[in-house]
Amino acid sequence: MRKRVPVSEADAIMICSQFRPLYFTKQEHVFRTGEICRYGCYVIKGAFRYYQLNERDAEYTTRFSFEDWWVGDLQSLFNNTPAALSLQALEDATVLGIDKKGYDFLFEHSPTFSELFRINRNSGFNKLNQLMIDKMSKTAEERYLDLLQQHPFIFQRVALKHIASYLGIQPESLSRIRKNITPR
Repeated sequence: MRKRVPVSEADAIMICSQFRPLYFTKQEHVFRTGEICRYGCYVIKGAFRYYQLNERDAEYTTRFSFEDWWVGDLQSLFNNTPAALSLQALEDATVLGIDKKGYDFLFEHSPTFSELFRINRNSGFNKLNQLMIDKMSKTAEERYLDLLQQHPFIFQRVALKHIASYLGIQPESLSRIRKNITPR
């Protein structure tokens, strides 16, 4: 929190009191499409992917999340509606989870948390917009290089099939790209 907003010790204690540690094993789902998301989660350790199934039940990875990121489906959590995507742990993971009641409490009692939430929401919105633009305007090779630049460790932590799905290509195409392109 303190990397993003100034926070007093009393406010930090109040904010932390609304979170609880949650643990997910590799391949475990936090929630699946159609289920209600129960927690917003701050990732302490681990890697996650959001994905959806297409009409042929093929998985399509939409994004990855790692340490110091937030995961969850806030629309589902806040409105008690089915999640549009599935969220899966790609490795054993530890998060700090906060439920809707905790969010509501902090929005009412902590301007610091409200500001942190606003900053994170805006940053996430901007990242998603850029991701959408990149998927429409960049080649698979360019998206691959961007992914390597943003997450140089990704190939050690995420299966190639998920990376290929994220890039919108077949695993064989990813292998060709990796073979032909030397990272910058």
